Amino acid sequence: MGSIAALVPVVVLLGFAVAPYMISVFIVAERVVPPRRVGAAVTLLAGVTGAGYALGSAVAGRLADGAADSAAQGGGHTPAYAVTVTAAVIALALTTVFRGRLARALEAEATLRSGGGELGREWIGVHNRERRDGPGEDDVQPA
Repeated sequence: MGSIAALVPVVVLLGFAVAPYMISVFIVAERVVPPRRVGAAVTLLAGVTGAGYALGSAVAGRLADGAADSAAQGGGHTPAYAVTVTAAVIALALTTVFRGRLARALEAEATLRSGGGELGREWIGVHNRERRDGPGEDDVQPA
């Protein structure tokens, strides 16, 4: 089982784990960020995602190269896969730590979208105005 073909199922399995996580992160950002800031939030997430992939690939590649050099001593590709597992554990830990804050933000977003209270009516007014008139005057405009 030391072939590239044996790695394909592993990479596919990892993709099944990463894709829903990424989709969820972008959906949550869209829901909890004020409407006029969604573009900036999604851009920031996309940039950080790229940086995370680059860092993870660099670390995993270095570990894989080191493991290949020490294959005779029992090394292998396992340390490189540990990078992905470690990233998943960190993501789970962060989600657990910030779960309450996220739940409150999503609850507030649902209340605002439903028009609940004065703040909800204000949010709906701003949201409808932005759709009709474009960005507000406090938004950054290209020069």
